[in-house]
Amino acid sequence: MAWIGRIRSRLAVLFHPGRFDRELEEEMQSHLEMQVEENLETGMDAEEARYAARRRFGNAPLLREASREIWGWISLERLFQDVRYALRFMRRSPGFTTVAMLTLALGIGANTAIFSLLDTILLRALPVRNPGGLVFVQKADRRESVSRFSYPVFRELRDKCGSFSGLFAFTPVNGVTVRSSGSGGSTAEEVAMGQLVSGEFFDVLGVSALMGRVLRPEDDRVQGGHPVAVISYGYWKRRWAQDPSVLGRTLAVDGVDFTIVGVAPPEFFGVV
Repeated sequence: MAWIGRIRSRLAVLFHPGRFDRELEEEMQSHLEMQVEENLETGMDAEEARYAARRRFGNAPLLREASREIWGWISLERLFQDVRYALRFMRRSPGFTTVAMLTLALGIGANTAIFSLLDTILLRALPVRNPGGLVFVQKADRRESVSRFSYPVFRELRDKCGSFSGLFAFTPVNGVTVRSSGSGGSTAEEVAMGQLVSGEFFDVLGVSALMGRVLRPEDDRVQGGHPVAVISYGYWKRRWAQDPSVLGRTLAVDGVDFTIVGVAPPEFFGVV
């Protein structure tokens, strides 16, 4: 088949470029001589016949390059040339080669470490039920400035919007002062971060408590209610050494008392 012959010809050019160049040069020279003979037969002298033949034949180096592009794989050939040059340079300069390889190894290692961190913190799906179905809803005006929903507006959306299987509200709180008492009666105060969430938060995400319970919609009572909190597994382990008696203890967050009702599972770190 013709395509097999073309592939063989291309492979021959790729792996035996010297032979292809010699054959191409011989063929071009043959055509040039034939043109010179035709010019001599028309009455031209030898010098004029050769000059006219070269002018009609065209730019020989350009023709060679065009023939190589037609019959070979120029990109692969250039790649092989670059590799051969790099190998020769590496043999001549082993010191530079060692430094370059160490630099590449350090760069690749650093990039891998950074990507692993980003994958863990930003890219990996949240450990919740159906993470691909989560949608973030925010309010923006015509000037594209984003503002928060008030609680009454959120409650209206939650009760009347049928487009979602569930809706919860949340806002991050950073740099708050948390005051707590340990198992031995010791009191500690530290700056921490957390999330203020509505009672539907854990139910919509499908996250259960490791110990105790999660928040419920009835915890959202504005009047007559008492603020409750679910603490992270890391905070429970660091501050209370995984003491199960942490349930029912009080956290003072910026002076507001929250009763601890549950501990989140270790893989859950919130939604922001």
